[in-house]
Amino acid sequence: MRKIFSILVVLGLVLSMVVMSTPVAAKVTAGSPPVLVNPTCENVLATYTLNFTITGSLDPGSNYIFVEFPAGTVVPTTGWTTAGRIQVSVNGGAFVNVLVGEIFPAGQIVSFMVPIFMPNTSQVLVRFNSTATFGIRNPAPGRYRINVWTDRPADATPVALPTAPALGYLIVPTTSTYKLAVDFGATYPGIAPGFIPPFKACGQNDTDEQFDTWEFEAGKWASNFTLTFSNTSFGCAAPCANATVWFEMPKTLAGSNTTIWVNGVQRSLVPGTKTAMTDAFGDLIPYSMPNVDPLAAGTSVTYNLSLHFSTVGDYEICFYVQCPAAPTCPECSLEPVMIAELCMPFEVLQWKDAAFITVDTKWNLISLPIVPFDTSIESVLAPLPFKYNLLSVWHYDRCANSWATYGNGQTSLTDIADGKAYWFRMRYGAELSATLSGGFPAANNRLWIFGLKAPKAPSSPSAYAVCPGWNMVGFRSTVAELQSDYLWSVVGDYNAGALYGWTAGATQDWFVVGVGGNLVPGLGYWIPFTAAGEIYP
Repeated sequence: MRKIFSILVVLGLVLSMVVMSTPVAAKVTAGSPPVLVNPTCENVLATYTLNFTITGSLDPGSNYIFVEFPAGTVVPTTGWTTAGRIQVSVNGGAFVNVLVGEIFPAGQIVSFMVPIFMPNTSQVLVRFNSTATFGIRNPAPGRYRINVWTDRPADATPVALPTAPALGYLIVPTTSTYKLAVDFGATYPGIAPGFIPPFKACGQNDTDEQFDTWEFEAGKWASNFTLTFSNTSFGCAAPCANATVWFEMPKTLAGSNTTIWVNGVQRSLVPGTKTAMTDAFGDLIPYSMPNVDPLAAGTSVTYNLSLHFSTVGDYEICFYVQCPAAPTCPECSLEPVMIAELCMPFEVLQWKDAAFITVDTKWNLISLPIVPFDTSIESVLAPLPFKYNLLSVWHYDRCANSWATYGNGQTSLTDIADGKAYWFRMRYGAELSATLSGGFPAANNRLWIFGLKAPKAPSSPSAYAVCPGWNMVGFRSTVAELQSDYLWSVVGDYNAGALYGWTAGATQDWFVVGVGGNLVPGLGYWIPFTAAGEIYP
């Protein structure tokens, strides 16, 4: 009879609370911490421990506590008839089981008869225990509050634990997710950032010598890029021990041919298909993420990437980080889970005029065959293989009547520009360089220049000033040209039969470009002028 009476009383109290209009001031107060959930992962069975203080006393066998779980939380409707489902502690005492049959679930509300006397202003801990097959099941990720009240005034008004909404307990996703940032660092030396996306990517190339990664030392021209992870949500389970990084070009332009080298391996790209980063043997390169949660902000991994595009236009590049399936983890996914992804649109602009200059042992008299994107000497010299071969660079400015030098501690020469000639003093030639490099002889005495055959529109046409006396004159062209055609604007101001070039390598001697002779791309010249003027290529 006592239990039947108790059930009727509880149901009446529940109904009365549902229709309650304007509640009176509540006296139940939240403890600290107000709610503990273990584990906090979404959609798993969890133990809930509530911490609060009551003002009036409660008697076992006659008074009740009501707990309302937030929407989305799965509250069992059956199975409460086993001892230990709910336990209560008063003022730090031992936990006491709520009697079997004195627990009454009704939707999101679970009410129970107190199992132990609770004096005035008692601190109460209520623990809802979970097992492998029974318990309160967590809702979706988010911040939640639980309402608690009793059947005894003035604690009979529902009070959220805690009273401040921002302090509610947090349910987190099964797997942590991360913000993914990509830092590609500098582009190819000599290429202005505005010409290409923020990583090393080749545009079209119409030179006789196709620009190709493997013409340089293997992997040398791959762009180091870094993936950096930072938490966006803290998952219940550890991120994963080995995450695989995927690369994707969601779209390419019609008729374009996109080639990728990742960590020294050339890969073909199928638009919309994810390509895993691989090593030189074609094996997947997983990134071993720390098996802790949360993953420390700023954790990063570095890969090598180089791209070649045959068609200019708009593209998109995506990176993904995927955790493998974890069937042995009860809180983890049985399928691979993407924990981070980043897609970036970019534009490939045409910088197809790449060219190289051959430099050899001892002295070389050279000039730039194209207009470089960046004339700073460090940028122009950056592509030079085995930089220790370069001893010094010299240029004479006839108009200023002064020499500028770079190398051996000299820094007066700060730029290498088109239209001018320069002395390059080299330590070794191609054969020794090839031996030291272990191969690739075609690359080891080449200085690649990246730029345009003519200034980018809407720039004015190039004009190179000369002054009376001997001038170091450059030849800006990728094909040979009659000296009379290139120097047409200063005809009559120089002796066409006294135009000197230099034979590099073992010969190390002057040669004369006679009347009707050609100027050669990549070479520089000494020319005496009788009057000031300007050369218009």
